[in-house]
Amino acid sequence: TNGRFLDFNQSGCLMLGYTHDEMLSLTMFNIVNSDELDRKPLLFSSLKHGETVTTERSLVRKDGSLFPTEISTKRLTNDTFQGIIRDITERKRMEWALRESEARFRGLFEQSADAMSILDPATGRFIDSNAATARLVGSPNREALGNAKPEEISPEFQPDGRRSSEKAA
Repeated sequence: TNGRFLDFNQSGCLMLGYTHDEMLSLTMFNIVNSDELDRKPLLFSSLKHGETVTTERSLVRKDGSLFPTEISTKRLTNDTFQGIIRDITERKRMEWALRESEARFRGLFEQSADAMSILDPATGRFIDSNAATARLVGSPNREALGNAKPEEISPEFQPDGRRSSEKAA
């Protein structure tokens, strides 16, 4: 395949910064980041076997800027290929923000002097705990808590005199 575009919709033209006529003079090799093509070659063999291939790729706009996309491609019956391109810039931005937020939470959770645990709401068992929790219950480390329930590792009675099993319920 020579990769030449037979048609391109207006949204795609706007996304890439080209006119319709300019897009029809290009090939996919003009808009796919060439560095990425070396690392992740196009999957023509899968397409020729009738599979729909969905991949994330950086595309190059007319102005030379790169942006992340998700491209779904399939082979049509007339031996041409149809691709649907979705700009995933916002999704990537949100994924980055989520990773940053998780890292901040993880740092606060692990470094806190206060005992903190995450319990499975269905079973009441520990999913994760920080080192302060392990110290509080006299466990050698937080991994030793395993997937116990808090009442299984608590003293029989709480400081207020109530049984731990009653207070946990």
